[in-house]
Amino acid sequence: MVNNTYPILDNLIGLYDPNNAKVYQYPWHGMDSANLQTGSNFQYITILDLRTGVNANSSARVSSGLFGLNFDQAGSIYAVDWDKKITMMFSIARTTAEAEAQMHVGLRENTNIGDIAAKGFGIVIDNLDMKGETYDTLRAEVDFSLTMTTNRIYAVKIVHDPAHGQIEWFVDGVSKGISTREPTTIADQLSYLFANIQNGGTGGTDARGYVGPVWLIMEK
Repeated sequence: MVNNTYPILDNLIGLYDPNNAKVYQYPWHGMDSANLQTGSNFQYITILDLRTGVNANSSARVSSGLFGLNFDQAGSIYAVDWDKKITMMFSIARTTAEAEAQMHVGLRENTNIGDIAAKGFGIVIDNLDMKGETYDTLRAEVDFSLTMTTNRIYAVKIVHDPAHGQIEWFVDGVSKGISTREPTTIADQLSYLFANIQNGGTGGTDARGYVGPVWLIMEK
């Protein structure tokens, strides 16, 4: 039965068989983290605050193993079954521009900072230019033609739809692009909810990024 108290979630759950879907909310509190140079992260129930600080080659990274995205399959309880439909939704903002700054948010099979290089999907923000990224055996990037405005919150939704062989990204309810290079098969290693921010060799500006709690809906 649809619960009209939560129309946004009802809209998402409506994309799934209500008897065959699981809904998860992942706050950013209690994540594993690693900071380099002047990078820092602040984890709260309602927001993740990532900062590079002003030194060059600084970064902040947080991650957590994903539990609950692998049903009726042998293997790690922290694996993701990429053959299942997954919808990911979160809010995101940047408050300072920095030409060399790069920020990532998504699901992936490693915790390496920078461009995704293992199965997974998410977004990447180059300075203020938001794009989609995905990886199966190779990385693909989707240009949203979107330059973020600082101090403005954006709503991101990513629909990983293996039945149709694609991933589609939405920002503020508008489709921003599709890629057919979506991850497939069950993960054979740990999979993570991941976010990081990093700068380059110049430094001088404290690049900051903020992410709200992540909602994931997966078919069982």
